[in-house]
Amino acid sequence: MTIMIVEDSKPMRNLIKRSLKQAGFGDHEVWEAGDGEEALGVLREKKPDIVLSDWNMPKMNGMALLQALKSEGIEVPFGFVTSEQSTEMRDAASTAGALFLIGKPFTAENFNRELSKVLQEEDTDTTTVPLKDWLLCFAGTAKEVATNPLGYASASDIQAFVDEVPEDHIGAYLPFDGSDELFWLCMFSDRAGAKSLSRALFALGPDDEDLPEDEICDSIGEIINIMAGLVKSHMEAKEIPCKIGLPHYLDSATEVNARARRQQATIRIGPVSVYLAVVRVQ
Repeated sequence: MTIMIVEDSKPMRNLIKRSLKQAGFGDHEVWEAGDGEEALGVLREKKPDIVLSDWNMPKMNGMALLQALKSEGIEVPFGFVTSEQSTEMRDAASTAGALFLIGKPFTAENFNRELSKVLQEEDTDTTTVPLKDWLLCFAGTAKEVATNPLGYASASDIQAFVDEVPEDHIGAYLPFDGSDELFWLCMFSDRAGAKSLSRALFALGPDDEDLPEDEICDSIGEIINIMAGLVKSHMEAKEIPCKIGLPHYLDSATEVNARARRQQATIRIGPVSVYLAVVRVQ
């Protein structure tokens, strides 16, 4: 698949490409154009799977490019990536035929959400909620868990969508039945991170002794259990019935990485880098 970036700033084009890679679109071929006029010349000859265009550019701006494509009958999915974010601009973009408008500054999550809809990479064999939506919901619970019960001041949104979890990380999974589909909700970190999370769960101070290995493992499972309860609440509010199983310790990510139907991402919980994964088992 191909993605065309239309942007007059080369550093911004590079930033968009980096965010696309973090969003899980690193395998796509990327075409670049410095303004709408250059892009139109290319699009008259060949079509990408989607166009991501700035709004304000020299020679031909993004809106003029979109209007020219429509007038010439060139049908290609089109979205804006721009600092123009007013309600009026969004309405104008939608009226002109743009599928979305991603505002600057943007995140990998912005691209993942919007491009997945267009490029149909949302796990098409699902019968209810796409895997990425389960992952977003799972990651969203991290902020609640970070402050209570872990006592951290902050947690991040998704930093990047990843292909695999590092094999040497330890973690746990919890079977989760969501609307007749069975998932594993998984969390991994390196051993130092797992130790920090377990100490936070037990509210241990710097002078307290370290926990034994089995209690660190149990702590990761308990944190996932709390997060799963929040996921259950969020999904049942959307009338999706859910059931929670018991957490299981994993001494590596091998079994998760071997599963074909999965989505993974990295976040931070307080100072700890964490990998989250949602795996559909049936």
